This record gives sequence, structure tokens and C-alpha cells, in this order.
Amino acid sequence: MAVPLSDTLKRGKGGFLVETVPRVNLYRIQTPQTFRYDLILKAHESFQEKRNPEVTDDCMLLERKGQRIALVAGEEKNIKVTTPFDLRLAEVILESSSV
Repeated sequence: MAVPLSDTLKRGKGGFLVETVPRVNLYRIQTPQTFRYDLILKAHESFQEKRNPEVTDDCMLLERKGQRIALVAGEEKNIKVTTPFDLRLAEVILESSSV
């Protein structure tokens, strides 16, 4: 699932701003991510052999194998809960959805 970026992105180096990254065609990728079982299984098996810490999600495994991946519209309410703030935000979303 993908949501178009609305934030302005900046690239930094050595503690200083270097450039503004155009957000055209950039997306926040959400979970769940779904794939054909045989494709994702093979991608994970080859990943286990190489152990690349730069790989951050399942999509990236398949991208590196040249697989085309479709973008499916995501939902802003589908947030990643990582910090206490995220948890509180999730609670607010749930409370407002049950009305």
C-alpha cells in the first residue's frame, strides 16, 4: 500500500542541508505488503545468503531481483506504531473511528 508524500524532503551531509529532494513520484510504503508466495520465498532465501542490512522491506528484496511491483492506494490512518506518540495517535484514530 502506498501514500503519496506530502512532506518536503531534505538531504543532509555532515550536519548541513545539501538539497531539497523533489517529492514527485515518491511514496510512503505501508504494510501489509503482499506478493506471490513463490516470488517472495525465493527473494528471502537469496537474502539470507547475502545478509544485506540496506534492505528495509519485502518490496526491496523483489526490486533488487528486477520484479515489477504495483502501487496500491494506502490509507493515512494506517500508521506504523513505533513510539509512545504513535501509540497515542493510534488510540485517537481508533476512538474517532468508533463514533
